[in-house]
Amino acid sequence: EVIQHVSRKDIMQLRLPLAMADPSFVTCPLVFASEGFSSQFGCAPEHLVGRSWEILLGSPGCACPQAFSELRRLCGDAACGQWYPSGGTHGRAILHVGDVRVDEKVPQGELCFAHAMTTGEGKRVMCLSHFKQVLL
Repeated sequence: EVIQHVSRKDIMQLRLPLAMADPSFVTCPLVFASEGFSSQFGCAPEHLVGRSWEILLGSPGCACPQAFSELRRLCGDAACGQWYPSGGTHGRAILHVGDVRVDEKVPQGELCFAHAMTTGEGKRVMCLSHFKQVLL
């Protein structure tokens, strides 16, 4: 069965930790967070909406510095109305397998990377963040 329409309410009720942000603003604020995201990180959705995407990473030290820098670049490109990376032909997937960094190509306008986050209970968990520019 092909899903033709998913409402904002449906997405917000997901148990899967999911947050979406709007990179057309320089601070790339979160526009919504699912119930799963809210419960995982111990914040009510209304306390997350409008806050910078940086809340997803905690601090630059929580992610690969290169990934953090590339995410700022993606947000800057999007805020200027350009596809990330400006002047490039593809996006990036910056992943680590043990001590080996794997830098893969993904479609233009996308950035993926793994990083640690701290839950509302203070536990460190590994996450895969996938940022994708879309035209709405």
